[in-house]
Amino acid sequence: MSQAEPIRVLLVEDEPGDAQLTQIALRQASLARFAVTWVGSISEAQQQLAVSRFDVLLLDLTLPDSEGLETVRAARQLAKAIPIIILTGRDDTDFALKALDAGATDYMVKGDFGHKGLTRSIHYALHRMEMEAHNRLLMNAISTAPSGIIITDRDAHIEWANPAFSRLTGYTMEEARGHRPAELVKSGEQDNAFYEAMWRRILAGQVWRGELINKRKDGSLYHQELIISPVREETGEIGHFVGITQDISERRRAEMELARANRALRMLSDFNQALIRITEETALLSEVCRIAIEVGGYRMAWVAFAEQDETKTLRPMAHAGFDAGYIDLFQLGWADSEHGQRPAVIAIRTGKPCLVRDIQGDPSFASFQDEALQRGYQAVIALPLISEDKTYGALSVYAGEGNAFDDREAGVLNELANDLAFGITALRSQAERKRAEEELIRYKDQLEETIRQRTGELLLARDAAEAANHAKTLFLANMSHELRTPLNAILGFSSMMRRDPGATESQRGNLDVINRSGEHLLSLINDVLEMAKIEAGRQQLVIAPFDLGGMVRDVATMMQLRAREKGLQLLLDQDSDFPRYIKGDEARLRQILVNLVSNAVKFTEQGGVTIRLGVKRCALPTLVVEVEDSGPGISPEDRQRLFEPFVQLAEGAMQRGTGLGLSITRQFVQLMGGTIAVESMPGKGSRFRVELPVEAASIADTVKPEHNKHGDVVGLAPGQPGYRILIAEDQYENQLLLSRLMTAIGLDVKVVENGEQCVKLFQDWHPDLIWMDRRMPVMNGEEAARCIRRLPEGQTVKIVAVTASAFMEQQQEMLDAGMDDFVRKPYRFEEIYDSLARQLGVKYLYHSDMAAEYSMPVTLTSSMLIELPEALREELREALESLDSERIGSAIQQAGKTDVELSRILFLLAENFDYPAILNALHETGSV
Repeated sequence: MSQAEPIRVLLVEDEPGDAQLTQIALRQASLARFAVTWVGSISEAQQQLAVSRFDVLLLDLTLPDSEGLETVRAARQLAKAIPIIILTGRDDTDFALKALDAGATDYMVKGDFGHKGLTRSIHYALHRMEMEAHNRLLMNAISTAPSGIIITDRDAHIEWANPAFSRLTGYTMEEARGHRPAELVKSGEQDNAFYEAMWRRILAGQVWRGELINKRKDGSLYHQELIISPVREETGEIGHFVGITQDISERRRAEMELARANRALRMLSDFNQALIRITEETALLSEVCRIAIEVGGYRMAWVAFAEQDETKTLRPMAHAGFDAGYIDLFQLGWADSEHGQRPAVIAIRTGKPCLVRDIQGDPSFASFQDEALQRGYQAVIALPLISEDKTYGALSVYAGEGNAFDDREAGVLNELANDLAFGITALRSQAERKRAEEELIRYKDQLEETIRQRTGELLLARDAAEAANHAKTLFLANMSHELRTPLNAILGFSSMMRRDPGATESQRGNLDVINRSGEHLLSLINDVLEMAKIEAGRQQLVIAPFDLGGMVRDVATMMQLRAREKGLQLLLDQDSDFPRYIKGDEARLRQILVNLVSNAVKFTEQGGVTIRLGVKRCALPTLVVEVEDSGPGISPEDRQRLFEPFVQLAEGAMQRGTGLGLSITRQFVQLMGGTIAVESMPGKGSRFRVELPVEAASIADTVKPEHNKHGDVVGLAPGQPGYRILIAEDQYENQLLLSRLMTAIGLDVKVVENGEQCVKLFQDWHPDLIWMDRRMPVMNGEEAARCIRRLPEGQTVKIVAVTASAFMEQQQEMLDAGMDDFVRKPYRFEEIYDSLARQLGVKYLYHSDMAAEYSMPVTLTSSMLIELPEALREELREALESLDSERIGSAIQQAGKTDVELSRILFLLAENFDYPAILNALHETGSV
């Protein structure tokens, strides 16, 4: 109530005079204001209390509806929280005390009090009521507090304790009052020094805080957090102590469980490191026991193995910690016997962990309980060691405190046992492997002598095989060179002679026979060498995009001529899905098709041959090529050996060639990842079917080679520089052929016979291009090329190998030696000229160009020839009169060095055999 507000007074008085005197006294008060409501009975007071709030009740004891102490009791029921002051005419102390016991706050005798006494009584009553309410609130708060609270006197005798203390300790306040706390809850876990330090502090007037382990009324222990505060009297002396305590058992239990789990995790970590470090089984077992004691903080740990013999012995392998002969006390066995209830035995028999959290209270541990407790073992866990579904031992860990091995801690220890089992298995595997290695070494020692005896024989056999293989390779290389070299001269000179304008038709026919025979011989040589390369594993695919459709048309066109010569019909049946452009080895696919079609044409005498082309739809697109003929057919016996090399069928008509064509074809098909099959019956023809996986390509991927559409090369185009050409060749025929090809178009040529001469002449003459034979005496072509490339001026010269080699790796060796290109013997003239064009950029005059120009008027006058040297005019005249076309061409080439336009006119006239026009012009110069 604030001082500004009046004190609300309910005056219950049936005498108007007394009521008036009381109101006058209240109005006279100077320190407080009073608002008085006057009623004359208890019933009227009840009505007022129901509708209004009052601060104090002044009560007369003699009322119309109540009298004496009953009036006090009735008023107290109506105004439970309002102070009641009795106003009575009786000056009776005993009655006054009874009135106070009945609920009155104060007692005043009418006529004996003035306004000061009445005011003082009202203030006292209000203050007392406020203090009582505060005390009730404080007591309720203390009584309902979750922490235990006790109040003791200076000698620590309990005077009061709240319900929380009773719940914590099990003692009621009546049981605790008058006792010291130590007499009730002291557990013995703290020594006397602990309590002496506590008393020194609180008697010094300081607050003491700490943790204790106390004992409940039922004997169980609990952890408590305690604060003791001294309470001083008005004199300053300590008169009481207040203790506030809180049960922290659960928190301590959680902390202990966490600490144990962390220790177990550290154990696991340390042991896994030991697994990596330790390589001996006994040392590993000792280490896990040591870690359990030193890192895990356990009392004792041991490992036992379960023997699988008849005695079922449990054999201790390692232990650490406080043992004191505990393991040796009992006959150890894991059979179901008197000692079969030990945790280690149970774990081994069941294959599951065995856990005893309280050895003292577990009846199953009774047979050796005393021995365990004497050594401080309070809990134990035994963990089976299992590997490959077999239990071969157990790890037992003993703790010095009860209720150890909660679920988390037990889980970590079980993982450690699994790691231990794994480590033991790994070490045993390593030991077994080591024993096996030692056994292998013994076997090795026994076999070494036998191996040494056989090694010599094998080396001899290997050397013989290598020598034979080397001889075969050398023979093939020599045969390639020795056969191709003369063929180069035969085919080259026959082609050159056929181009001679002076050759008759009969001579040209004879030359054609020579040329066809040479080509046939070259084909046979190629077949033999191809088969040799296949057997040697030297065949490699050259995959590139190409025009499959164009290749098929070329083969069909070529074979159409052969078919017509025999009166056969050659048909091409191509599926609409057959691809035009693919990626593959064009040369080998062409050879497959040529071999199959040429065989069909060769062995078919009437009817025809059909080429069918299609695509097989599957996971990988597959090209299907069929060649069917109406020939004599093949018997089942012959079909069995049809694809064998050097095999010819019995029929006379079939005994042609080397017998390698189909064998080579099959090898090529298999090299490409495909298959080849034949269907045939005697008298009903044959059908060969080839299936090849292909990868499609586009026209943009395909590089079309430029073909010479101009006919034969007859000379250099006007404006060409004078090229120097060096020929390194030891065979006279090849020297002569290549020299004539060069001089025929006006190139300056020099010839050497070996690589050493080539290097020397290169330094003196500095040619633009060297035709380099691979096999020469003194120094071969590859060595000569390397020598030239090492020279300062040897980087720009073009070197082209001319070789009779048929092996791809030899061609690569030539390129690696520094050669820019290679031409294989026997070569065609256009191959030589094309190589010159690629390497030097030479441009040519072709026969078709000359013919076109000759259709226009050509005039040769003596004034044009007069500029030529007289010796050259004489040489040209003699060449014309002898009709020697090669000599004529050489003279015209010499003239081109003086006058290019004159050389062109002379070529046109000579190509059209207008020798008289040239002779007449020469005659006019006076050269005849």
